[in-house]
Amino acid sequence: MIKVKRINNENVAPVKFVDVVEDPRPVRGRDIFPEIYSNIFFCARKKSGKTCAIAHIIDKCSTTETRVIAFVSTLQRDPTWRAIEDLCQRRKIDFTGYTSIKDEGTKEDILKSIVDTLKKTTGEEKEEEPKSQRGRGIITDDDEDPKLGKKAKKPKELAPRIIFIFDDLSGELHTPSFTEFLKMNRHFKCKVLISSQYWNDVSLQARKQINYVLLYRGLSKSMNKLRDIYDNCDLSISFELFVELYRFATKDKFHFLYIDVDNSEFRKDFSHKVELSELEENDL
Repeated sequence: MIKVKRINNENVAPVKFVDVVEDPRPVRGRDIFPEIYSNIFFCARKKSGKTCAIAHIIDKCSTTETRVIAFVSTLQRDPTWRAIEDLCQRRKIDFTGYTSIKDEGTKEDILKSIVDTLKKTTGEEKEEEPKSQRGRGIITDDDEDPKLGKKAKKPKELAPRIIFIFDDLSGELHTPSFTEFLKMNRHFKCKVLISSQYWNDVSLQARKQINYVLLYRGLSKSMNKLRDIYDNCDLSISFELFVELYRFATKDKFHFLYIDVDNSEFRKDFSHKVELSELEENDL
């Protein structure tokens, strides 16, 4: 047993920011992801059910203050994505979709252009809209509702300013603009959803920025791939227990192991938290 004795009253308190106004509203979707501005990786093969999970996250974690910017290779031919666009329209959430990070015609790095605009506007009282969003009639904090002639009423819950989605882009996720963006998402008040079939579809630097990982079926026979995920996430449980949890959570189709990387906590799907006994934790 470790014993300690207080020798003074020097306690470190959080720094109070003089130029930041805290938003007291509860976070929307906190039961799914307590960290509002998080990077979330879906490791999932095609037809695994991950697009349905993405739709659920948009529904539960967004308000009319949120914009959705999606980079999806199958955007034009996947009926689930048409349903997601319809969901956003019904919820009055602005949706912009692209099939690639780079414009096929002009070769412009679309993500880099958006990030460059966000960099210029971060910290200003009234932020300029990203180029891809201008002219879409979105009401911001300082905008007036044209119907009421006064400022729009804020939703009761706090939501990300933008939800970015990157779905099945494979090689494009190694672009420098993508890695840089993951390092800065909190500054832009963004939640980022990344879906790919393989963990190493993103660079090692990008993997280090992931806050939550959702692992779907298909990795049980790939111990090396599971080991890479385990090592990169720096989890506080043994690898053997990690594999056991993965197999338990993904035993049935369409289910996944939810990993809170920052806290080494685990769930089966969004709804069932794994309770590790004290003995298991002490033996790790």
